Amino acid sequence: MLQLGELCEQFKTARAERRRGRRPKGKPKPDTKIMAWGPLGGQGVEGIVKSEELTAIGTKYNKSAAQVALRWLTQRGIVAIPKSTHKERMAQNIDIFDFTLTDDDMAQIGKMNQHDSGTINFNDPQFVKYLIENYG
Repeated sequence: MLQLGELCEQFKTARAERRRGRRPKGKPKPDTKIMAWGPLGGQGVEGIVKSEELTAIGTKYNKSAAQVALRWLTQRGIVAIPKSTHKERMAQNIDIFDFTLTDDDMAQIGKMNQHDSGTINFNDPQFVKYLIENYG
């Protein structure tokens, strides 16, 4: 498991190397994937599963709004880990590999991005600075 101090050190090293116009040398790290835990919200959070836009897109593929959202994440290379205790929803959540969203669908869904107070922009220089100052 990568420790936060190691991550900050990697940020500092990569930034210094970019300033020098070089890429860091060494063995490439294994492919890292972003995970979306509970990407459909949860109890009391129904904005995604009741989205009219996602429902309209899903109609073209005979899929639910939730399935469209999960497919969008998957096509972007994000590992989606939806939470459910209902067998029928679990079956629906895995039934997303028999269709592909078009580029237009992907762009339309991408414009729907909904950030909440729990969202962290990992590309924000202030966030990186905070990490380095506090953990690096």
